[in-house]
Amino acid sequence: HYGGTVTKLRTRDGARLATYPIGGEPRHVAFDGSAVWVTKGGTNSVVKLRPRDGAILAESEVGSNPWGIAFDGSFLWIANGDSNTLSKR
Repeated sequence: HYGGTVTKLRTRDGARLATYPIGGEPRHVAFDGSAVWVTKGGTNSVVKLRPRDGAILAESEVGSNPWGIAFDGSFLWIANGDSNTLSKR
């Protein structure tokens, strides 16, 4: 069961700071230096969140059932499980 939320933890002790609803099936997270990106399994999208308050800044369509995500310093790379494709943002 997926709760459709992303939880922000404090790194030094793992304390839960906040939980943000984004819908869908949140799977993997990447940080690009200014925003947090979350793949939404079971959909065709990734969500861009503002780290300070978890506000949804954008939702971008990618391939079918996005799974893994990585930031290479310039671009986000999203592995799409059902379409066997790679999206670059």
